[in-house]
Amino acid sequence: MSEVSPENPNPMASPLTTNQLESDHFKQILNTLTTQVWFKDTLENVRWVNQAVCDFMGMPFDHIVGRNMADLLLKGDLQKVKEATQTIVETGQPILGRIVQTQYHADGKMRCLKIDRIPFLSDQKQVQGILVFCSDITELHETQSKLQRATRLFESFQHHSPIMKWAQDEHERYIMINRAYEDFLQVKASDLIGKTPADSRSPVINSAVIGKAVETTRQILNSDQAMEFEIQMTRNGMVHTLLVTKFPMDLGNHQKAVGGLAIDITNQKETQEQLLKVKQRYEFAINGTTDGLWDWDIGPFCWYSQRYKEILGYSETDHFSNKIEDSTELIHVDDRPYVWEQVRKCLEEDAQYDVEFRMKCKDGSFRWVRARAKAMRDKNGKAIRMSGSIQDVHDRVTAQMQLAKTNELLSIRNQELDHFAHLAAHDLRSPLRTIAGFGGFLQEMMQEQWDNPQAREYLSRLLGAAERMEGLIDSLLTFSRVGRSELDFSATNLNEVLELVCQDLKNEIDESNARIDSQTLPSLECDAMLIGLVFQNLLSNSIKYCVDQSPVIEIQNLSNEKQHIICIKDNGVGFSQKDVTQIFEPFKRLNNPSRKGSSGYGVGLSICKRIIERHHGRIEAQSTPGEGATFYIHLP
Repeated sequence: MSEVSPENPNPMASPLTTNQLESDHFKQILNTLTTQVWFKDTLENVRWVNQAVCDFMGMPFDHIVGRNMADLLLKGDLQKVKEATQTIVETGQPILGRIVQTQYHADGKMRCLKIDRIPFLSDQKQVQGILVFCSDITELHETQSKLQRATRLFESFQHHSPIMKWAQDEHERYIMINRAYEDFLQVKASDLIGKTPADSRSPVINSAVIGKAVETTRQILNSDQAMEFEIQMTRNGMVHTLLVTKFPMDLGNHQKAVGGLAIDITNQKETQEQLLKVKQRYEFAINGTTDGLWDWDIGPFCWYSQRYKEILGYSETDHFSNKIEDSTELIHVDDRPYVWEQVRKCLEEDAQYDVEFRMKCKDGSFRWVRARAKAMRDKNGKAIRMSGSIQDVHDRVTAQMQLAKTNELLSIRNQELDHFAHLAAHDLRSPLRTIAGFGGFLQEMMQEQWDNPQAREYLSRLLGAAERMEGLIDSLLTFSRVGRSELDFSATNLNEVLELVCQDLKNEIDESNARIDSQTLPSLECDAMLIGLVFQNLLSNSIKYCVDQSPVIEIQNLSNEKQHIICIKDNGVGFSQKDVTQIFEPFKRLNNPSRKGSSGYGVGLSICKRIIERHHGRIEAQSTPGEGATFYIHLP
């Protein structure tokens, strides 16, 4: 290398030598180093590099020396280099031990370098150049980073672990505690490290706890064996149960320590106690229930509770087979196909198992039982067991059978009564029609010749009485029929029913100039003919008992999620609220003034009440004299 002279102002013309870098021998020494050695001027021109630089960059010596750092480094790296050079030029001081990340390695990957920069000064103490030593510490840096990450991870695990952890030296002084232990003892770690449990001011540690800690620590140090035990400590007025594990530790240099782990198992202990209580209650329930329990694993055997056996007359000392085939033999032969078909549906189709059948008792008699069960399945949906109960329903079933026979006889009696009522009505109508017929003939014959007004009045009253008697007979038959006839439930649109009723009442509506306003009514399951009869009686009454004005009838739909409510409101003469109960009794009349002078037979509202009640509903009325009446029909 040649020295730069004033006659050669271009420092890049040839490599530069300085007083500090003057001998080839010194360069040879630098070339043997694995550390990169750069020599550059203050303008970032490279004057000399050792072989380690060439190897690092994958470039020959001639391609590096004589070039500017701007040609060799990335923009980001160059800026950092210039900033360091500027600092050295201004201060004249070296910059040592700086760690940087760079990408000028031959493979282009990021490298971590430790860089020392040493200035070369002129006689006038001016910086002429900079000697740079770069050590590739990438692997060391990565190793340290991994170690730091592992250390942080371990410390974080220790810090955030819910398990209490601590360590004590041979003199029982704390040398390490984690946050869980610190929080439980309610003392800061800084106040515990270097102290024994007896020296701590924890409100949780009492003399009994200190004694246990000292005793177990000494045992472990002497035996070099771990130990586990439970201890109770009171914290904030609540007793906690801790499961403690203590174990020996070797600190090196013949120093021992004792490590500890503690888990708060208070909740687990409480859960165990609760499970024990549940188990006791379960056993009590099994022994105390009136139902007989059974559990079948879909195999040849089935478990039966003692109550199950007692229902069939077996005592605790009697032999009772657990084989499922023997249990099948106890089922009445006529009921077996049905019972096993229900079992199959429960296991294969997950159908509800709720059956009643007869079982043979110890004394040979048969009793009716009700069996209910649920199948348990594996993750694939296959039934793996079936558990249930039987209940003694013999008295109820036999009573139902007796009731069924009684109802059958009652039905026959009702049919006979209906037949008798029709015959009686026919027999009563015959003389009434005779009286009415001949009375009418007599009235026509004597109409022009009969001068006795009283006789005419008596004859008119006679004919009226006959007509009312026939009306009463018809009303009685209707009242009897709606109480005993079989209901024909079907989906019914009440708007259609109302329209048909209005058509039947067309003459009455037209004659009275009545107006009927109705909201849209619901559809429901009912006997359409009988509900139509309810509408007909209520509308007919509203028209009949509106005497001084045209009838106005409002029909409202007040239904909600729980029930259907139909409101029928009129502007008739009304009635007193104290008479509400009376108006629904058969053949009870209030004698209110009516449009045609007749108050009817007193059966219409009774028929309405009976029809609505047979539909499991109710009918209510509200009224004030002179202000009309409102009827509310409630249906499920």
